[in-house]
Amino acid sequence: MCRRRPKKDTRDFITPSIQGITSSIVCLNVEAHKFEHKPALISMVQQAQLDGAPMEDPNPHLGFFLKECDTLKLNGVLTDITRL
Repeated sequence: MCRRRPKKDTRDFITPSIQGITSSIVCLNVEAHKFEHKPALISMVQQAQLDGAPMEDPNPHLGFFLKECDTLKLNGVLTDITRL
């Protein structure tokens, strides 16, 4: 005997679901004993945030953020940790 699946509407296929979604942010171990991010860098990145306008392109903002993070090199600190 075959089991029938419940019938789905088109709406069921296009509606986003949060089942099985996990965060892409992973906490990494920091090898450096002491390090700090300079307040000037944090302020500069905070001032270049997205406005949330529907037609705003996020790519220039991401490019700016990555470029600024890459200017900061700390001994024993991975680039991914700086970006987080």
